[in-house]
Amino acid sequence: MSMLEKVAGVFGGIVLILTGVQAFFVGGYSSEKWGRYISYARFPRGIGVIFVIVGLFVLYNITRIIIRDKRKGEPR
Repeated sequence: MSMLEKVAGVFGGIVLILTGVQAFFVGGYSSEKWGRYISYARFPRGIGVIFVIVGLFVLYNITRIIIRDKRKGEPR
C-alpha cells in the first residue's frame, strides 16, 4: 500500500467521523449546489452514528497497516 493510499484513508476516515458528528448534532446541511437546507431523513442520529462507526473502522484499519509496515521496515 502506497503512502498516498494511507494518507487518503486517514483523510477519508476523519471526514467520515466529522460528517457523522455533524449529522448527529445538526441533522442536515446547507447545499451550495442546490441552494437550500437538506435533511438527513427521519433518523439523523442513527445515520450520524453509522458514519462515525465506519470512519473509526477505516482509521483503525489504516493505522494497523501503518504500524505493520513500520514493524516490517518496509519503505514508505
